Amino acid sequence: MTIKLLQKLGRRKKVKLQFCRNNLDRFLDGPSFSQYEIFFQEEQINMKEYKCLSHCELCADKPYAILNGEIIEADTALELLELIKMKVK
Repeated sequence: MTIKLLQKLGRRKKVKLQFCRNNLDRFLDGPSFSQYEIFFQEEQINMKEYKCLSHCELCADKPYAILNGEIIEADTALELLELIKMKVK
């Protein structure tokens, strides 16, 4: 039983998550930052921060990220994190 569980865990897909630095600077506050930090310590998260992801209208309006090629957006940084968590699991 334990071996099967470890095999499944080993086969979990890596998650590719991209953020725009400008968007993070605009919407990520202190309390949100600590929640994001905790989440990104998980192994399956491959997070990259870019200077710009060329989604400027969205970037000015609300927090967003690109998860495995899909744009995920929310009204707040914490809501975005919750959406990301749901999609990753």
